[in-house]
Amino acid sequence: SSQAWEYTRSLKAGSKRRHAFSNLAAHVVPLEIALKIEQKIMQNERFCTYCLLPMWPEGAPDSQAVQEILYWQWQTVEMMYKHIAQALTNAKLSDKYHPTDYLQFLTIGNREKPDKSSSTPASTKSVHRYWAEVRRQPIYVHSKLMITDDQLIIIGSANINERSLSGTRDTEIGVCGYQPRHIGEASPHGEIHRFRKSLWREHFGDLEQNQLTSISTEKGLPRLENSPESLETVRAVAKVAERNWVQYNAPGIPTTDLKSHILPYPYHVSRNGSLAPLVKTGLFPDTNASIRGKMGFLVPDLLTS
Repeated sequence: SSQAWEYTRSLKAGSKRRHAFSNLAAHVVPLEIALKIEQKIMQNERFCTYCLLPMWPEGAPDSQAVQEILYWQWQTVEMMYKHIAQALTNAKLSDKYHPTDYLQFLTIGNREKPDKSSSTPASTKSVHRYWAEVRRQPIYVHSKLMITDDQLIIIGSANINERSLSGTRDTEIGVCGYQPRHIGEASPHGEIHRFRKSLWREHFGDLEQNQLTSISTEKGLPRLENSPESLETVRAVAKVAERNWVQYNAPGIPTTDLKSHILPYPYHVSRNGSLAPLVKTGLFPDTNASIRGKMGFLVPDLLTS
């Protein structure tokens, strides 16, 4: 949705550069998600979109191609959050809710304590020794999957980029499934619902240990995982991810394993929707790669958008 980027809108109206960036990634999937959230805010209805991304795209994170993809990603995510922030302001809800209460960007990683069979390279300056000691690694997300309201599921090969969605470039395939008897139900409990819950268990680990308990045990209301749109669930997910992030980035040799894989994507989101790197250095852990990314001039934009 490059036509909605703040960067694109800042360029001179009618200029060739603005026209080029408006058409760089003309598909509207991210913008439509943001507009759906805007609609729900104005209707005062709970709604949340959870987006799971790889820490960085496939390839070396500091390479020019990957850095440019990360730059486009930053522009898109910030655009979405600014739409949501403006909607909260218009609805006079900006003091009560944060943009991340409606849109969560997450990633996954792992960190394990050494076991008895672990060996550490002898050289104190060896890069292999460093990795053997920190024992942390992003888990690459390669799935292209969407689950909507526990009623509809799409699994395919398309990424949310112009290469996949323009209709004239990469060839893609996808399968869509839905359960008609559950369409319109407030709390569907079909196979799609159970599959989504199994994914949550995979990424969150033991939900009891991670304190994703009942919203209200006294009234016997559904568990948080059964109401993913609720504010309690959204904030509980954020809490678990933030706690894992602290452990994932702790210095030294880990003494405990991560209890679950979910991590916040390393963006700090302000109340007005602006982004900043979650890490003070502005770099992904254990790399020299910018979280913000940057535009390059050697790789054609057609290949990175």
